[in-house]
Amino acid sequence: MDHISVVGVEYRPIAIEDYSSLMSGDIIWTPKSNMLDCIAYLIVDNQSEERPYCLTNMVGYKAGLRLVSFPNECSVSGNSKSLSFIWIRDNWDKWIALGKYEDAVFLRYASLLD
Repeated sequence: MDHISVVGVEYRPIAIEDYSSLMSGDIIWTPKSNMLDCIAYLIVDNQSEERPYCLTNMVGYKAGLRLVSFPNECSVSGNSKSLSFIWIRDNWDKWIALGKYEDAVFLRYASLLD
């Protein structure tokens, strides 16, 4: 998968090996679940120290609704503006649980990667 267009905007997959963190505006996309063809979540900065990031649903009749707000330990140590890739992996079943972590694709706005 080279590029994905989301609402006319180009995104590229990123990997935990290349990036230690996610940031506001990144997307977590998982393929087909038992209810939808895909699940896509937008990572949003909550502007809160206690709950710094949340996932907002991007598709379906619940588009735009907040799925979950993560606790402050989700941030990369020493950088409150980064959501830890490792924390997401280690806490997938507890905090996200829709789709499988192994199937998830993490996307970043393509122009930020150039």
